[in-house]
Amino acid sequence: MIDTGQLEFLLESDMKILKIYEDDSCFSWWVVNQFTPAKVTGEEGTGFHTVKGIEITDFINSNHIVQTKEPFINAVENFISKRSFLTCNFHHGIKFKYYVNLRKQS
Repeated sequence: MIDTGQLEFLLESDMKILKIYEDDSCFSWWVVNQFTPAKVTGEEGTGFHTVKGIEITDFINSNHIVQTKEPFINAVENFISKRSFLTCNFHHGIKFKYYVNLRKQS
């Protein structure tokens, strides 16, 4: 489980983070390169959210005790550098939270 401090470290490092709820107690974490929200039309549209990113759930679960910014960010960047971005479609009905650093958006 990622803690608030670690989430802030990631956002301060200009990473965009997506948390996808698989059920009420299980979720996955992603570092996002690109996120396109679903465009649902009609009552029961079949739209999908498109995510291009790297899932970091296992990394977060293994490194949740790292509490200082520099070692944590270095470990995340090292993890990411060894993986390829995936493009995934998630049904429009999933529950998710998308985190970005709003201070950097202006």
